[in-house]
Amino acid sequence: MSTQSTRLVAALMGALVLGSTMGACGAEDPNQVAAPAAAKELKGKPHAEVEDQLERAGFTNVETEVREDLVTGWLTKDGEVEHVTIAGQDDYAKGKKYAPDAKVVVVYHTFPKTDEETAQSSTPAPQATAADEASSTGEESEGTITAKNNPELAKLLELKDPAAPEVAAFAEKYKGQRIEFDGAILALNPHGSYKTRFDFLVGAGDFDPNASKGPNFQFDDVNAFDLNIAGSEDSSSLEVGQNLHVIAEVGEYKEFQELFILEPVETRLR
Repeated sequence: MSTQSTRLVAALMGALVLGSTMGACGAEDPNQVAAPAAAKELKGKPHAEVEDQLERAGFTNVETEVREDLVTGWLTKDGEVEHVTIAGQDDYAKGKKYAPDAKVVVVYHTFPKTDEETAQSSTPAPQATAADEASSTGEESEGTITAKNNPELAKLLELKDPAAPEVAAFAEKYKGQRIEFDGAILALNPHGSYKTRFDFLVGAGDFDPNASKGPNFQFDDVNAFDLNIAGSEDSSSLEVGQNLHVIAEVGEYKEFQELFILEPVETRLR
């Protein structure tokens, strides 16, 4: 082989090696996740919606930072996102890849808590009967089952045994229909590895740390946005002991776990 041919072959082999090396260096990590939107697209959205969007994209380390700086809420809405940082970056494009556990911080605005609100959250509400609790507002949603218009629901909300046969019978008979009642958060746990999606255990009536009544109602894998909290999207009030007014669709009854699944329609804080 001539010297010129030898040099040509060597050059081609070198190019192939270099191309292979560059390709390996530029290969994407298949375990990375993509930003679901550009940073500027997330600004101004409800924080719960943004948190849900990020977690569904695969981010596992989503945190929130609350700025209690609203005065009127005219220009900036309660719960509105100021900015979102991913791995310390606040100017990223949609689709930019990050490690799933990259730190994500959602910064949003809300109103400062008043002294009255703080006092109310720590003061137990007086006990009431199921009939009284049928509607906190004195109004019933049209076509919705309440303790006032349905004796079966009234009885259900007063049960002492959450696994009583009436629970499974009610769930089967009224599956897919809406019910409305006053309840309280009995337990609140993260759903799986999520930090902003939860499983809510809800009892009937006002919160009582020493006793509960009615079935073990559960909102499964939800956040504040899913709960459709009337007049607010601030999830900071959602804690064990919070009294609620619930409008929800009847789901399945999980007999082994003694859980009565509800699909939230509207939730009001009481």
